Amino acid sequence: MKLNQRAICAPIVLAAAVVTVGGFNLSALGQCGYEVTEIILGPDCGYQLGHAAAMDLNDEGHIAGFFICPAAHERPFIWTPESGLEKISLPPDAWHGRAYAINNSDQVVGYMAITGAGYSAFLWDAGELTLLPAGDGGEYCGAYGINNASQAVGFRDYDERLGMLWEGDIVIDIVPTYGPSALVNDVNEAGQATGWMGPGVTTARAFLWDGNETLSLDLLPDAQMAEGEAINNLGQIAGYSLVDPPNEPESISGSSICIYHGR
Repeated sequence: MKLNQRAICAPIVLAAAVVTVGGFNLSALGQCGYEVTEIILGPDCGYQLGHAAAMDLNDEGHIAGFFICPAAHERPFIWTPESGLEKISLPPDAWHGRAYAINNSDQVVGYMAITGAGYSAFLWDAGELTLLPAGDGGEYCGAYGINNASQAVGFRDYDERLGMLWEGDIVIDIVPTYGPSALVNDVNEAGQATGWMGPGVTTARAFLWDGNETLSLDLLPDAQMAEGEAINNLGQIAGYSLVDPPNEPESISGSSICIYHGR
């Protein structure tokens, strides 16, 4: 679940940082106090500092993300105040990887690129790395979210992506009602999930999956597409839309942040 965890952590130049906010009354920003703490001054690449990006944060303040050494590929990591940055070891034939989400048990999910075999989703738990299956007929997959029940979500394949939920050894396809493709970005503690579905990203629709059905969410006026990025335990979904400026057909499209909630 990322809606009330993820945005607290942000990367800065050659570093990852935690922003601690006191008071969440966004209508009174002048009274909102905050502190930015640099936690990773780039990993030691042996001869030069690397770049670090924090992707998710759990309730213990532990962070999952990835770093890049100069002239090298991305590598996933977990960071804790007690242990600092710990590289998530990948198999010898994996040349690239990212960690995208972390739950309160410090389970981390993401994906890796394996030479000659494409992309594979992974679950990292207490130093043990497990490849998540792509399901029946799937070749490639990636994981983007995980909740505290160890349910992970993501996608498989590329030409026609299919949203997926992993629960132990069980792989559940999240079938789009507006397809043929779908990708799942996040899952809450109730097992509700969100992401995008449609012919492609540029014409996608945000959706809510409730464990049984996939519900297409409304577009903003003049919007071309929408994607759900995060869902909280109230079922509220945060995402974005690509919007055409009204009455200006030659203008460049812009994007809008939106939140969906039950009516």
